Amino acid sequence: MRVRSVPRHVACVMDGNGRWAAQRSLPHTEGHRAAEAAVHGGRRDIVEAARSLIRDGVPPEQVTEESFARRLPHPDMPEGDLVIRTSGEQRISNFMLWQVAYAEWVFPRVLWPDFRAGHFWECLEIYRRRHRRFGATPAPTPRAARSTPRTPRRAPGWWRRCSSPRSRCAG
Repeated sequence: MRVRSVPRHVACVMDGNGRWAAQRSLPHTEGHRAAEAAVHGGRRDIVEAARSLIRDGVPPEQVTEESFARRLPHPDMPEGDLVIRTSGEQRISNFMLWQVAYAEWVFPRVLWPDFRAGHFWECLEIYRRRHRRFGATPAPTPRAARSTPRTPRRAPGWWRRCSSPRSRCAG
């Protein structure tokens, strides 16, 4: 389901500011010189929305995604289509958890202070090539038509055997 090739809302996790400064022997705060950011605590926002519904006595069966989203601290914040996290780090870090549930993520290796328009256009191109499904699963293909072999099923409880620090299980 390709909806649009250009995202309506792009969010940025401006990562790598301190490392950028350290690489240049500058004070840590110098890396944050060009970064103006809104701080969004994803878990905290979700807890606040839940508390608001409870305080107002909203019955559980009347809670919908829409009514919940209206209780978030920034209800006018649009859902992200694309999240760019600079520095190559691949984690969410509690960033807008509700708003980025169906976002596409791109992780350019460039540190935020060095991020330029060319990097942004590269991220948009990656987004444009993605096939967004919004949680839907693709239609099954007949076995004969599959181009890649199926991953072998793991035996039940395989994760217990692999949880030992000395284990050599492949992920």
